Amino acid sequence: MEVTEVIATNVVVECPNCKQRLSGFYGDPRGHQFTCEFCTQVFSIHSEADIEMR
Repeated sequence: MEVTEVIATNVVVECPNCKQRLSGFYGDPRGHQFTCEFCTQVFSIHSEADIEMR
C-alpha cells in the first residue's frame, strides 16, 4: 500500500527581519502577510514559496 496523503501539523516561519522563528500556523501561510510578534515588522510570504521539510 502506498501513502497518498501527508499531514503536516507544525508550520514554522522565520521572520526575514529579526530571524526569530514564528510558530502557530495551522494552515498554509504562503500568500499572506504577517506581523512578527518579536520585532513587530510586517512581512509577506510569497504565494509560491518553497516548503522545506526538516
